[in-house]
Amino acid sequence: ERRRIHKRERFSAEIALKLAAYAQEAMGQPASYIVWNRMTAKKGDPKNLDPNYLTRNQSPYSVWHQALHEFQEHFANGQHPVPIFHVDIHGKMDRKDNLDLDIGMGPMENCWGSSRSDAEATAEVESLKEHLASGMREAFRTLKGKVFLVHGKQMQMTVEDDPYLNAYWGGGTFETISHQSVNLRIPAIQLEVPLTMRRELMRNDQLFRRFAGAIYQSYKYMVSNFKCIESKPRVCGCALHLSAEQRANLRAMANNGRQTPPAKSLEETELFLRELAHLERTIMEKQI
Repeated sequence: ERRRIHKRERFSAEIALKLAAYAQEAMGQPASYIVWNRMTAKKGDPKNLDPNYLTRNQSPYSVWHQALHEFQEHFANGQHPVPIFHVDIHGKMDRKDNLDLDIGMGPMENCWGSSRSDAEATAEVESLKEHLASGMREAFRTLKGKVFLVHGKQMQMTVEDDPYLNAYWGGGTFETISHQSVNLRIPAIQLEVPLTMRRELMRNDQLFRRFAGAIYQSYKYMVSNFKCIESKPRVCGCALHLSAEQRANLRAMANNGRQTPPAKSLEETELFLRELAHLERTIMEKQI
């Protein structure tokens, strides 16, 4: 097994928090989120395995994976079930030849939409991809042709809906966290955002609102109408690898000791965002 040391991706957590806060305007309440707590996560701690690069034998021991279970059980299987959607925000380094936003839907395409016998699932996955990519391209039109100097070249921000970084490593190997979600019958996508784009999303409120709007419109009109989910099998190693006590302990860690997933208010989310902005100004650390 390769040991992966994942450098911090500047502004990824902040964008996730801003998206969660924007849900108040778009959907009437803030969205759920999970981000790294840099104040408590020790560098090099072997327990902090990269949740985006786990085998099916490793994922049951990941607090992130257990948080996915809590997310699903609380919202999709709770007393008042609602459609759920996992959007995984990643940072990637600026490329030398493009400023693409990568929309990664490999797990849904390969696990749900690749069977010829399930035309409905294939159509739903493809429709979501087309809807989201179209919304994101429309969002970038607010820049009105603005170019950004990257690696000595002038580039415009664009969208790639069939990227190499599509969140799917393949079957029977390492699984991304969005792949783990799909295995739990949660619609999930991975957005790989280059650094220049992340920086612009943090400073350009109009662009951010259109970017966030594209996600929530896709949730409202596409994901919330998915019919193929219930026919898909749940694939998870938790029952095989964890005792009931171990599972309960990991869930408690995911919820900070609470009985149910914490629901953050808009004020709490915005406070966390301000704290991250302050931390950003006071650290010296290599970031990508």
